[in-house]
Amino acid sequence: MSPTVKSILFALVWIAVFLVGIPWLVYYAGESPQFQGLWEATRQFCGVILFAGGLLLSLVCVGLLAVRGKGTPAPFDPPQRFVPVGPYRWIRNPMVLGNVLALLGYSLYFNSLALLIYALIFWLAAHLFIVFYEERDLQRRFGEEYEQYRNSTPRWWPRLG
Repeated sequence: MSPTVKSILFALVWIAVFLVGIPWLVYYAGESPQFQGLWEATRQFCGVILFAGGLLLSLVCVGLLAVRGKGTPAPFDPPQRFVPVGPYRWIRNPMVLGNVLALLGYSLYFNSLALLIYALIFWLAAHLFIVFYEERDLQRRFGEEYEQYRNSTPRWWPRLG
């Protein structure tokens, strides 16, 4: 199976589980929107924008890892080539940032504290995985190229100016 097809399948499963399935379960486990009127419409619109932007960012990253990296985002089938292009030029983990933005969009759209907490837990778990596994693996696989990239590119938020 080609890296592109594997990446698409991985992305669909990831989105179905972590960006749709679990958030809906969390939402329906006990919370519902509380505000009405203009605030509700504005909040929901902002939530949709955050979700769509985060999802788009994540999908662009999956595509880059498949096409340029010849692999998938999955740790068991990682990219074979280093990919410091696209959103990866500005931050080291744009795909996870996109996932978190999508989850924050969900929490805003549904006015859900439970979904906000899920987004924070998701980010914390991803952060720990990146720090304790992924960065070491990238250093081992790509050596000096990754070291230079790591020293010049922030992990989560792009440098301004």
